Amino acid sequence: MKLLLALAALLNLMASCAPGVEPLVVPTSLPPTYLNAANDTLSIGDTAWRQLFLDAQLRELVGDALVANADVNVAVQRVAAAQAALGQTTALQRPNIAGSASLTYTRVAGKQPLDVTSTETITPTLLGATATSFDVDLFGTLRYATAAQRARVLASDAARQAVLTVIVNGVASAYFLLQELHRERDITNLAIANRHDNLHIVALQVAGGTATLQTQRQAETALYTATAQLPDIERQIGEQEDLIAKLLGRYPASIPRGLPLERQLADVALPAAGLPGQLLLRRPDIRSAELMLESDNLQVASARAAIFPQLTLGGSSAGVGATILNGVAYGPQGLLTLVPALSQTIADGGFKRSTVNVDRAQREADLYVYLQTIQAAMQGVTDGLTDYARYRDEVREQTRLTGSLREYARLADLRYRGGVGSYLDVLDSESRLFSAELALDQLQLQQRLAEINVYTAVGGGWQDAPAAASAPAEPLVPAARR
Repeated sequence: MKLLLALAALLNLMASCAPGVEPLVVPTSLPPTYLNAANDTLSIGDTAWRQLFLDAQLRELVGDALVANADVNVAVQRVAAAQAALGQTTALQRPNIAGSASLTYTRVAGKQPLDVTSTETITPTLLGATATSFDVDLFGTLRYATAAQRARVLASDAARQAVLTVIVNGVASAYFLLQELHRERDITNLAIANRHDNLHIVALQVAGGTATLQTQRQAETALYTATAQLPDIERQIGEQEDLIAKLLGRYPASIPRGLPLERQLADVALPAAGLPGQLLLRRPDIRSAELMLESDNLQVASARAAIFPQLTLGGSSAGVGATILNGVAYGPQGLLTLVPALSQTIADGGFKRSTVNVDRAQREADLYVYLQTIQAAMQGVTDGLTDYARYRDEVREQTRLTGSLREYARLADLRYRGGVGSYLDVLDSESRLFSAELALDQLQLQQRLAEINVYTAVGGGWQDAPAAASAPAEPLVPAARR
């Protein structure tokens, strides 16, 4: 008993010398506001995508993609793999115990002391357990490694959430483009119908001698200019439907048409990007990079602890049994065997210290990845806000131009039908109106894409998505954000 107490005291003294986790200081000084943005804590990133998207068809498509998309499911399986790896690392901290049952029979024949001619001994071990090579982990080698793996699990789940934001953005952007192409087809079909009517009128005038054949050819040219664009629009619609089907994990199929572009998004008072500091909490890719950096730091601590002496209990066993000697039972008897071994590497060619240096280098590399991720996020928000402001102004001016050209085309047509205007004025006004309507439609698309890009850049899109497997507990060391 005294020996065990002395051993426990020695172990406690040695454990107090365990190396701690190195301080991790990350320079993440962010500006107070975004460039050319208001100082407002409200952010579109706090809006769940189900509340942001007004089109029920789009909400259904996004919901299906977040379940069936291949990239999402790959990310989910990576989380599962990280959790399984955590289970392996955790298991190394626990003894490997094997149960056993045995029966030993011994017979000694011949002349024995006290005139005993033979001796029979039966030793049944009714219950036994053996622990092989159990590491006591005095200095935290396994404990830090487990904490590092736990941080990696959380990092993989944050990476899964980052994939969700990409999928939400991808499906919404593809759907917006599909709606814009439908609108282009409507504009083109309307122009074709109007030019068919014009050609019919001109043909009648040519037959009546009030118009020339040149005027008829001009009307035909205007018609065919519009009809020539229709096949390309149909091709783009088909390709866009195929892209959406791929994002949904389906085979190519037609996508039902939903609301027009101007009614796709809820009124969220864009631009509302919040503050740069909120990105550190809201953007899952930043959280994933931060957790990977934390995992690296814990791995350095594990590698440093491996340099210290290692205590191993090898071949330890315990059991309960009895001994039967010449028919007389003696017991129950207990058996306890402890084989502690304290080892210290004297010379390994610098392998363990090189391992520490490798882990430190990886930590430094991931530090720059973390900083680069923050910089890319800041650039994404700034670019999105700039694009939104520019396209918003362009849409406003293009709307005015389109309205003016629509009135110009109406007046030119009235003048021509009244016999006081030329058909060239009609062709010019219709051609300008046709181009202006297509340009307005494309600018509205760009504005919607800029809005959804701002939403993704500030960390929106993953909050209202299906969860992966249950997440583990928080790491032992809080994430460093200093």
